[in-house]
Amino acid sequence: MSSLRARTELRRRATLQAAPDAVTMLTLYLIVLYGIPSTLRISTLGSMGSIGILVGLGTLIWWAWYRVQLRIPLDEARNNPARIGVFVLGGALLLSYLAAMTRAIPSSEISPADTGMLRAAALIGVALLALDGPPSMERFMVFIHRFAIAGGLIAALGLVQFITEQSLVDQIPLPGFVASADYSSLVLRGGLTRPAGTSVHPLEYAVILSMALPVTVVCALHARRGRVALWVTAGLIVLALMLSSSRSAYVGLAASVIPLVFGLGRVARRWIIVGGVVLGGFVYVVAPRALTNLRYLFVAGADDPSVQSRTSSYSVIETLFPHFPLTGRGFGTFLPAYRIFDNEYLVLLMEIGIVGLVAVIGLLVAAIVGVLRARTRSQDTFTRDVGVALIASLAAGAALLALFDALSFPQAAGTLFLVIGLCGAYRRLLTPGISLPDRTPARGPQGTQNI
Repeated sequence: MSSLRARTELRRRATLQAAPDAVTMLTLYLIVLYGIPSTLRISTLGSMGSIGILVGLGTLIWWAWYRVQLRIPLDEARNNPARIGVFVLGGALLLSYLAAMTRAIPSSEISPADTGMLRAAALIGVALLALDGPPSMERFMVFIHRFAIAGGLIAALGLVQFITEQSLVDQIPLPGFVASADYSSLVLRGGLTRPAGTSVHPLEYAVILSMALPVTVVCALHARRGRVALWVTAGLIVLALMLSSSRSAYVGLAASVIPLVFGLGRVARRWIIVGGVVLGGFVYVVAPRALTNLRYLFVAGADDPSVQSRTSSYSVIETLFPHFPLTGRGFGTFLPAYRIFDNEYLVLLMEIGIVGLVAVIGLLVAAIVGVLRARTRSQDTFTRDVGVALIASLAAGAALLALFDALSFPQAAGTLFLVIGLCGAYRRLLTPGISLPDRTPARGPQGTQNI
């Protein structure tokens, strides 16, 4: 019997050794999320044909299989605020769905409710895989580096779009996919092109860049190889945000940079401030209208149509919210035909109620608190600074949730939950006694900095 158990254990370990690790799976998710235009759908699957959602569901299945194969119970959940927050949010979403299915729901909302739960499952799968998957701090840092590079590539594409005034992403046909929006022309504001990369809208593009920027800056500060390339990457991201002619992009830029200025050392602070001044001067020289538009966007205030749209939404909330105050109408059921809120927190209040909104805010706070507590355990400057970068990244995402319905956009939602999972992984990997088996050969104590 003991011999049979030993052979079974050997086969199980061999299976784990042969399988790709979570960092590889998350890298694939990044490629799919950012590499394929977010409006493209697999035509035969309708609203569920988004490749990002399908891969997200795959990450949930992969995570479940991984935990079963490792035979590690979730008894460490009490020690990780981010994991607790993810499961609480999942429970709130399920409660909202059950409430929606047991009321007199319009037929037009049934399919969006089902699709909404699948989208939520995909996002939770990404967060859990990012949280539990990286087996060591070294592999975690490898993915952090890849995330930074992905942000730089998206920024470079947006700058090419700004210069050429062409979308470019509609030039490469993908068999079996159909577009839910027209990519052949770009949005204009104040006479300038608003780049969107592979995103469906410039606001979604701003979320990706704002959340990738802190990670890129910290990688550039500590890289022993490719430092110049990483600083160029960070510069491209800042330029793309400055040239976006978007108030939200500047809010995201500020939200991502301020924690870095106060959380990093004096040398890093000097680099960030000097770099910001230089890039601002460069933008003023090559595209002065971008700064002129920016001044108008913030000075116009109540006269701006987007601001008027946000403020006029409050009366709709006052009318409809009392009908489903606790559990909401159901995630995904407040259709655009009813009203488009340029504020994801208001959308969540309507769709998943007070319980769900508190769960979302609690998850964001829990992820940040977990990182703050964990970074004090590390003696490595780079590791501590990555903690600051994750906090800044999540702060940018949380700020931009208040400026448009971000969770309706696959790239914005996927990036937000990916960073939430990375915050949980950071907390887990810096907690004594909580780790997963690492299949990566050791590379020395300084291996995490050689990226």
